Amino acid sequence: MPKTIISDAQVRRLAESLFYEYEARERGIRAAIERGDIVPVTLPGGERMYAHAEDRCTPPCPIHSPSEHSMRGFPLHWRGDRGIMERICPHGVGHPDPDTLAYIDPDGSKMEGVHGCDGCCAEREPQEP
Repeated sequence: MPKTIISDAQVRRLAESLFYEYEARERGIRAAIERGDIVPVTLPGGERMYAHAEDRCTPPCPIHSPSEHSMRGFPLHWRGDRGIMERICPHGVGHPDPDTLAYIDPDGSKMEGVHGCDGCCAEREPQEP
């Protein structure tokens, strides 16, 4: 199979476009913070991140108003690589948060609920962390 060779000029153009895309995103995030659309929050479990403001929240929400699911008491963890919230069970396993799944994958077609499971998320009764 032939090797693809990228010129220095192509590398520079790619790097510039990535930089400008990143810079535009940063400007958008800064503007959202200044407007109060996103605010710093501390998740149950102590992790800090930016999220929507509580007055802009529509329940159920894993941060501001979790539903009555069995993992409600588990610490929350933001999975930036997947763009989802997880609940960390007492065994250290990350289970997708049910309220997050209801929002981003309501019919399960995106398969966002797939995870290495130890059974904690299948429990019906509320569990202590």
